[in-house]
Amino acid sequence: MAIDLLIRASDAFKSLRETKFSGIRSPAEFFDYHRISRPADLNQATSRISYNTRYFSGEKALLLSYAEI
Repeated sequence: MAIDLLIRASDAFKSLRETKFSGIRSPAEFFDYHRISRPADLNQATSRISYNTRYFSGEKALLLSYAEI
């Protein structure tokens, strides 16, 4: 029973690594504050949030996993 749980956890981690963590960007790109600017309107802000959520999903998942530890 414990071995089955360990195997499932290992498979889940492999799947997560292959999907979410495969596109991790460099920390310099993620924390580049020179590229931050104020959006012109609410439509542009919504568009940026949507894009950044998808683009940096691996980094955010990694930061959340570190925060949980």
